[in-house]
Amino acid sequence: MPLIINNMNEGGTPKKQEMAVRTLGQLVNATGQVVYPYMKYPELLSSALTLLKVSRLLLLLLLLLLLLSLLVDCTNITLLLAILSIIVG
Repeated sequence: MPLIINNMNEGGTPKKQEMAVRTLGQLVNATGQVVYPYMKYPELLSSALTLLKVSRLLLLLLLLLLLLSLLVDCTNITLLLAILSIIVG
């Protein structure tokens, strides 16, 4: 579990964060233990909430860039998406 929490934190790459969340979901699903991990590892909840906030911000940034590209010039949307994919990882 400490490895999952470590990979969920901001220091991990987006791919590691995604895999940590998937692994946690599979672990909870397989064991049926939903509350126990949060009780044993209190930092798990703060890590999950931080990751959720960051994910929301990235989604809002993506939507804003899409809107701006549509307002400016529809032909630049591919370029903006390519740049965004490089930034996000």
